[in-house]
Amino acid sequence: MDLQSDHIHIAEIRDLKELKHIETLAAGIFPQTYRGLIPDAQIPYMMHVMYDDEVLRKESSEGMHFDIIRDEERPIGYICWHLADDDGRKILRLEKLYLDFAYHGRGIGNLALNFVIDCAKSEKASFISLNVNKHNTKAQKAYFRAGFYIWKSEREPVGGGFFKDDYIMRFDITPTPKINSFGFVRVADVAPEVLEDIRYYSFDNFVGERIDGYEEPVALLTLAAAEALKNVCKDAKSFGCRLKIYDSYRPLRAVEHFMRWSKDPADTKMKPGFYPDLDKSELIARGYILERSGHSRGSTLDLTLCDIGTQKELDMGGTFDWFGRESHPDWCGDPETGKYTGNYSGDTPPDGRAINETQFRNRMLLRTIMMRNDFTPIAEEWWHFTLKGEPYTETGFDFPVKSDHRNIDR
Repeated sequence: MDLQSDHIHIAEIRDLKELKHIETLAAGIFPQTYRGLIPDAQIPYMMHVMYDDEVLRKESSEGMHFDIIRDEERPIGYICWHLADDDGRKILRLEKLYLDFAYHGRGIGNLALNFVIDCAKSEKASFISLNVNKHNTKAQKAYFRAGFYIWKSEREPVGGGFFKDDYIMRFDITPTPKINSFGFVRVADVAPEVLEDIRYYSFDNFVGERIDGYEEPVALLTLAAAEALKNVCKDAKSFGCRLKIYDSYRPLRAVEHFMRWSKDPADTKMKPGFYPDLDKSELIARGYILERSGHSRGSTLDLTLCDIGTQKELDMGGTFDWFGRESHPDWCGDPETGKYTGNYSGDTPPDGRAINETQFRNRMLLRTIMMRNDFTPIAEEWWHFTLKGEPYTETGFDFPVKSDHRNIDR
């Protein structure tokens, strides 16, 4: 596919000798782009593994498309992309899009992105994905303006003792229903078979009132987490089960509500149902209430399993948000082996507190299907899981929980 606009034109390299243009351009653009973003020693290393002539020729033989951006006849930038598969969907992987710094701010980057989008449409790809260094906020903003959003996070070795620490950004050719600019969706729009019982919208929670920020009883997650959860649904169905979510994305203002409540010693109306063995003052010290919650990053959720026919919750031998060791996955069994023991850390549980083998196995079933679909558990709560490679590892959000969650500013 070729594109021409005034004196700027983009055309695919068909003569491998022209790959030299990419090497030459990269020698000037790549170091200037990444200086200060990655270690200085990593720049020549990456230049070698990404732009060596032999590497480029090998990539071309394996299906990489190389396009040169020209100002009349002068090469000023380059694009590299290939087609890939993501869970049965054809995607366009944009590996490189760089422009001579002297041509920044002229709209040529947008022209190049539109060229890539047209390529994706021509190839009938579902979406475009690309990696952007987490510290390269200038590039991120440019992609945000073009309609991309952060989809996943990736940190992995690239050899030489170096790492890449990137966001994987995505552009949907067919827009995902009701996705906001941060890449959040309603779970119901991606996995409609999931039941929702959003406890912090109700009074059935450890505070005993609706929590700040929960304007509607809907579950929101990043698209990456919601897509992974859809796979969990398929897995659960094979066991005659479906999922029920208690909580998912949690605004920062909700966490602040928890903290205010924890500092009010007089409010203990929910103590019998959630923390009967603990003084309220211990809840923060023991880690049951945190000043920063992974839920605010949008890829953590609390959930259980229900019978697919009756929609009744499976008996887990305990309730959501029970503050006590009885909620630990290793209560009365070994979660690593899935073996029921009737013990906790070698000790016999107090009378009336042990769970039976069926209850333990129900907890392990939830744990197993979540883990094999890329969710990670924690040691304190059988219901709590976070997506591996979650898009946001440090950023918490504060937009409210409601069905129309799209109208927010980035």
